[in-house]
Amino acid sequence: MLRREFLKSAGFAVGAPFLPSFFWRSTSDGLPKFEEMAARLKDAPTINPEDYAARRVKLQSLLAERKLSGFFLEPGVNSFYFTGYQTGRSERLIAMFIPAQGEPLMISPAFEESRLRHEAGFEKIFTWEEHESPYALFARILGDLGLRTGSVAIEPTTRYFVVDAISREIPQAKFVNGESLCEALRMHKSEKELALMRLSLDATEACIRKTWTEIKLSMKEQEVAKLLSQNYASLGLSGGGLIQFGPSAAVPHGGPGGKPLELNQIVLMDCGTRVKGYTSDITRTTVFGDVSSRHEEIWQLVHQAQSAGIAAAKPGVACETVDAAARKIIDDAGYGKFFTHRLGHGIGLEGHEAPYFARGNKTILEPGMTLTVEPGIYIPGEFGVRLEDDIVITESSCELLTQRMSKIEPILV
Repeated sequence: MLRREFLKSAGFAVGAPFLPSFFWRSTSDGLPKFEEMAARLKDAPTINPEDYAARRVKLQSLLAERKLSGFFLEPGVNSFYFTGYQTGRSERLIAMFIPAQGEPLMISPAFEESRLRHEAGFEKIFTWEEHESPYALFARILGDLGLRTGSVAIEPTTRYFVVDAISREIPQAKFVNGESLCEALRMHKSEKELALMRLSLDATEACIRKTWTEIKLSMKEQEVAKLLSQNYASLGLSGGGLIQFGPSAAVPHGGPGGKPLELNQIVLMDCGTRVKGYTSDITRTTVFGDVSSRHEEIWQLVHQAQSAGIAAAKPGVACETVDAAARKIIDDAGYGKFFTHRLGHGIGLEGHEAPYFARGNKTILEPGMTLTVEPGIYIPGEFGVRLEDDIVITESSCELLTQRMSKIEPILV
């Protein structure tokens, strides 16, 4: 019997559906093929300079709308989003400033100027020598721009000592948290962003399933994690995952480090990679060997909760409502105390980003938002089950970005 045919015959019936029929996808039909991923990845779209410029125009529109003079950023995910450039942080300040009007500029140590001019492509780079203060330099720049008394948004991960030094140099200015500016733009994905995310997710699905074929009895969690990373590497990607067997899987983010794999044991794999900066996050739970009635009960309950969450995710709905829809399934079955985390999180340039499917989060879903839906049940000393798939909010509902499992697909021993 072919492996695929075995997996199909070894599954169990799907629980009561919560989604329209078009959401249910065969686990053996249309799955990304590992041997085709390398070629597909070579054709990945590129976010080009015009795309970054368009993002900055949107940012400047928000700055003007909120009566802010500009946006100050240290290198990081948000600076990459707006400029396409990424470099490290050190005690020597490298920073960017995007004014509400005009061209962006960069502040750099003088000895780094040639490198940054070549790599970052900024027209305006202001430099400081080792004996000079970059914060005083920024104060002079704001003065030349006539912005010393304005309100400046600070990128939310900017280090405290940097903000403190700037505020001392420019006491007339007001500095505000720029987190909402970043979220307002980054939460809505473009078609290119979605294409990169789909590639990242397909590569992860393909690597998970290839790794399943390589798992052997008595392997350690670390050994399976190494196989997974090697499969990513063979596609030219840096990726990995959290691998948990049996009782180890009952700790949501525990391990690796548990006992070697035993026959008829739960295998949980939480995996991800990046394609041109855009992340994937998929969790699959299966069984190495035979599926017990207990495995089936908990797996199907988690699957039904995930179905309810996906069905509830649509424009105009609050994030907390989606969390509640999935949580109710598990609560009503008497396992509520074993679902110990939020339902999901946004995903894009970061593995975890806004918005979040969590109790109390009243953020309203809008088209273009991308999130994970990952309910779980974790029974101490026994095992845990988590199923994680990724969605994008559409104009009327949501679309799966992943090939969702419809039943347990046990690993052939």
